[in-house]
Amino acid sequence: MNWKKIVGWTLASLTALTVIAAVGGYFYLRSSGFEQFALRRIITQVDQSTGGRTQIRSFDFNLSTLTAHLYGIVIRGTEKPDAPPLLQIDTLTVGLKIKSVFRRQISLSELLIEHPVVHVQVDRGGNSNIPQTPPQNSSGSTSVFDLAVGHLGLSHGEVNYNDRKTPLDADLHDLKTDVKFEFLATRYRGSISYGNGHLHYDKYAPLPHGFNATFTATPSLFRLDSAVITVASSAIKLAGDVTNYNSPTAQGTYDILLHSQDLAELVPTIAPSGDIASKGTFHYQNANIKDQSFLRSIRIDGQMASDVLAAMVSSGRLEIRNFRGQYQIADGSLHASGVEADTLGGRLNATLAMDDIDGTPTTRVRGRHAPHFARFSATDLP
Repeated sequence: MNWKKIVGWTLASLTALTVIAAVGGYFYLRSSGFEQFALRRIITQVDQSTGGRTQIRSFDFNLSTLTAHLYGIVIRGTEKPDAPPLLQIDTLTVGLKIKSVFRRQISLSELLIEHPVVHVQVDRGGNSNIPQTPPQNSSGSTSVFDLAVGHLGLSHGEVNYNDRKTPLDADLHDLKTDVKFEFLATRYRGSISYGNGHLHYDKYAPLPHGFNATFTATPSLFRLDSAVITVASSAIKLAGDVTNYNSPTAQGTYDILLHSQDLAELVPTIAPSGDIASKGTFHYQNANIKDQSFLRSIRIDGQMASDVLAAMVSSGRLEIRNFRGQYQIADGSLHASGVEADTLGGRLNATLAMDDIDGTPTTRVRGRHAPHFARFSATDLP
C-alpha cells in the first residue's frame, strides 16, 4: 500500500475544502443567497482536486465571528455504493481573518475538523478505493506556510484500513491533532495522537497500538521533537530532523523495547519470552538515483541488549542471558559485531555480516563458545 498516496490525497482533499470554504465565506459576506452557489462551487472544486465524488449536507457563515461551517461532508472514492465512504467529516469549521479590506486578502485563523472517518480498502489485486487525482493545469502550488492556518484542530478521528490482499485489518480511534502557527517565526508547532488502535493480521488476535508525537515545522526544517509508538507492551521512541523537503535528508535517534511475548501468537511453537532493547542513530539521504532502494539510502548504527531471552527449540527450552551486541545497516548491508551471550553452559562471542539484503543476501557468521572454545563459521548462507 502506498502511504504517500494516502497522505497526499488526504492533504489535497482538506486543502481544497479549506481554501474553497474560505473563499466561499468571503463572498458570502456580500450576498445572503450565496449558500447554495458556494456549496455547488465547493463540491465541484473538491471533485476536480481529488477525483472523488463529494457531498456536503449544508454550509453556513457567521458574519459576527467570520466563521464558516461545513456539515456532513462525504467524499467517495472507487468503493462500491453500499460500502463505507473513503472520507466523511461531521463538521469542518473555518475561521477567517481579514488582512486587508482593500486588497481583499483573507487568512485562516482557525481550522477545526470534527470526527473525520477514513475507510481505506485494498482488494486482492492490490487496488485501493483511493481515486486517481486528476492532473492539475496550474504549475503553481500553495505552501502550507503561505496558507498559515493560525490553529488547526482535529478531534475524534477514526481510520479503518482493510487489506484483503495480505489479510490485514487496522483501525484507530480517538485521533487528535492540535497545530498552531506562529506568524512571527513562520513556524508550526503541533501534536498528534491516538490511543485506541488495533492491528489484526490474518487469523491472529488483534494487537492494540497507540501513537503520540509533538513536532515543529518551518519552511526549511521539520523537527520531530518526540514520537512514541506502542504496540501491545512494546514501544518505539523516535526524535529527529528532516531538511530539504524536495530531496529530503533525515537524521535522528531511536529507542526500541520489544516485549517478545507480544509475538507469542505469531510463533506459538517457540513460546518466546523476555525483553530486548535497542537504541541508536539513523541517517537518510535521498540520493535521487533511479531504482535505488530505501536500504541503500539509509544508515543505522545501534546497539542491542537483553537480560534474559527464552524460547522453545527441538531439544527443549533455550535460554539466552546477558545478550549484548552492536550493529550497522549501511549501503544495503548488515554488520553485527561484539555479539555476546551466556547460553548452552558457556559464553558465546560472534560476528555477522549480511550483504545485499535488499537483493539476494549472502551471510557470514563467525564465533566461538567458551569454555570449550569450539570455533565455527558459516559462509554464504542462503
